[in-house]
Amino acid sequence: MNERGKRRRAIRAHGVRAVAVATIAAAVLIVPAGAAQAHESREVGDLTLVVGWSNEPAFAGFGNEVQVIVSETRGERPVEDGELEAEVVFGEGGASTQVTLDPAFSTPNEYLGYIIPTRPGTYTFNVSGTVGGETIEETFTSGPDTFNDVQNPTDAEFPEQDPTRGEIAEALDRLSGRIEELRAQEPAEEEGTDLALWIAIGAAVLALIAVGVAARRRSA
Repeated sequence: MNERGKRRRAIRAHGVRAVAVATIAAAVLIVPAGAAQAHESREVGDLTLVVGWSNEPAFAGFGNEVQVIVSETRGERPVEDGELEAEVVFGEGGASTQVTLDPAFSTPNEYLGYIIPTRPGTYTFNVSGTVGGETIEETFTSGPDTFNDVQNPTDAEFPEQDPTRGEIAEALDRLSGRIEELRAQEPAEEEGTDLALWIAIGAAVLALIAVGVAARRRSA
């Protein structure tokens, strides 16, 4: 092969490599940043809803957001100007609360509702409202095939595992229950200052622990 042929072959090989690099770079840019997160995607009429926690993994005691991203199923164009809300239910038929889903400042087709999940476990989002001419009445439940359950933060804490605010609240409830039991066992005339003192000490200790944990987590 003469020198001219060698140069042409080298130029052709260089061009193929450049195209490959450009293709890979474009693919990285096209994949949405949130695609790696655990969300549930569902088609509703002409729309596609992608639902989950805004910050994943979600931890009990830490602020998070119910996240609903709406786009056209065909063309994948963002759908804005929706009016949505979500009923958030803990566990199976447990406590519930209502949150308004407001458009994100930089991404108007992303609707967010702020909430602090206080217990680890399964959460259900009952999303309702209107967006893009569609009436929305859909239920999304966390799990291995949808979006993350809320996790206990102690699983990720190091070097020490602090109790969550929920665990402290449960400890206070148990303390209150034990106090009532003791009061029921004591004759009314024998209820003295000793019992009241121990009650005050126990409550103060738990309150100090709760304040310390909350302060550390706010600073984090």
